[in-house]
Amino acid sequence: MKAWVGVDVSKLTLDICWFTAGNPTHLKVTNDPSGFRELLNNLPVDSHVVMEATGAYYLRFAHYLVTHSIQVSVVNPVSIRRFAQMKLSRVKTDKYDSAIIASYGESQEPVHWQIPDVKILELQQLCSLEEQLIVNKGALTNQLEAFSKSPFASKAAIKMLSKKIKSDEQDLKALNAQIESISMENYGRQVEILNSIPGMGMKTTVCLIVATKGFRETTDGRSLCAYAGLSPRPYQSGTSVKGKGRISKMGNRSLRNKLYMCSLTAIRFNPACKAFYTRLRKNGKPAKVALIAVASKLLRQAAAMIKSNKLFDERLAFGA
Repeated sequence: MKAWVGVDVSKLTLDICWFTAGNPTHLKVTNDPSGFRELLNNLPVDSHVVMEATGAYYLRFAHYLVTHSIQVSVVNPVSIRRFAQMKLSRVKTDKYDSAIIASYGESQEPVHWQIPDVKILELQQLCSLEEQLIVNKGALTNQLEAFSKSPFASKAAIKMLSKKIKSDEQDLKALNAQIESISMENYGRQVEILNSIPGMGMKTTVCLIVATKGFRETTDGRSLCAYAGLSPRPYQSGTSVKGKGRISKMGNRSLRNKLYMCSLTAIRFNPACKAFYTRLRKNGKPAKVALIAVASKLLRQAAAMIKSNKLFDERLAFGA
């Protein structure tokens, strides 16, 4: 019988729990190779380890288990939190959380985790660094503008800010070239297909490839819209409660924001998106609502093109 093992992952430790005949067994080890070996020596037969996706802390552990032929599932923390709420949990400790995760695994039987492509992980880190540099450059630019308008502006401060902004610009240029080079070298066909879609830019293309791990996980448009947080979320109950519907936003915010910006171009140059946007506006939808719908359609177009392994085709696009 399969043993579902829940692991609460933190920076320094791993809290582990599994049930034998309804009785919990708890173990605590360090979040390092020596702790991994200790856990491996104590795991029950036919174990399936479940953990939350906790930033960078889970990855080394999950990789270790998979390479040692242990079944692993990595679950969205929101799913675990909602499961705990469903069980009316009022306790929040690492030990208790590991038991909740084990119960979640036994109840939901989450899908197996696969080791991501090393190039996807590299692109993920480079894209994260790029976003941080853009934020930093924006903050420094605003500060430079504020200082420059002061009648008591410090020449030294302005000089250092200007130097730092120029340095960030050079770093961003080199980073963009590196990201594009890795993407073309390893996912050239996917980049070619996605960039053929009017409105889809290179940054969004790379973000989509990274988010889907090179489309290894799914090429289904509806699933991708849910992942990006672009799925509609109706709000109504019976005859008295009928709130304003919105998108869920429970998804990849970076991808969602990039798709929204792409929709501004798509309504001008993408025939299917342009017709869709025009129809929604004529039906009284606000411009922002229509643009979000176009972002969703753009993502479904991308899924359809990748699935067919063909460049942009208006006939497929109108059907997406």
